[in-house]
Amino acid sequence: YMNVNNFYLKVKRVIKEKRLFITLYQIIRDKTIRKILPYFRNKQMHENLNKFYSIKINNKDLKLIYTNQKTLSRNKTILTKEKQTINWIDGFELNHTLLDIGANLGLFSIYAATRNINVFSVEPMARNFNILTQNIIINQLYKYITPLNIGINDTTRINRFEIAYNIDGQSGHQILPEDSLSNNQYINILTYQLDDLVMEIMKIDPN
Repeated sequence: YMNVNNFYLKVKRVIKEKRLFITLYQIIRDKTIRKILPYFRNKQMHENLNKFYSIKINNKDLKLIYTNQKTLSRNKTILTKEKQTINWIDGFELNHTLLDIGANLGLFSIYAATRNINVFSVEPMARNFNILTQNIIINQLYKYITPLNIGINDTTRINRFEIAYNIDGQSGHQILPEDSLSNNQYINILTYQLDDLVMEIMKIDPN
């Protein structure tokens, strides 16, 4: 009886210790996952932001960042989607300045910069502006492109900016009137009246 009882107590202790071990393992595992998961998430974002579409424009080799199918599609059609805009930019002279309003990823700004044209690239949407600025840096076009994370409106003030789709490369966002009843997602942004932007920031006489 004693031997059986001792055996039972040993088995019970082993089971208890095993449960304790499993519990400790689960705690350590969960804490480890919580610590390393942000690293992998940041790594994923970093890798996503470092996917490049390579293209040669005006004898310049460019790398254009893409983060999804939308941004990749925009990069691929930079020369073909709005051919009339490309032709219009081709008519610029070196002393001309391009004001690219609603620049999105800044592809037309980049095209103009490959022709050594000075550009003010206006894009209020933060996600698009982020890619725009990285494209400028990666392709060393900072001498020609001045990125502005603002909107254009009829007044120079803080305005409500409605986000149509919070996705890289998307368009369709809009500045809402002050009395708008829209419940869509939005952020408050600085907007410039066009003449104020031209005179105060671009330092050009609009007349």
